[in-house]
Amino acid sequence: MPADLVRPELQRLPGVVRQDPDRSAAALAALFEVSGAALGFGLINLGLVS
Repeated sequence: MPADLVRPELQRLPGVVRQDPDRSAAALAALFEVSGAALGFGLINLGLVS
């Protein structure tokens, strides 16, 4: 998943969701219609969550 697509969507999530990597991954996975696991790894690889 390209960072330039993920970053703006991550910023649009409510703060309480952004602070929880699992919730962030689940919300973005639903948006991009991919698995939560795949998106979670993508967020880590992009350095957007730890």
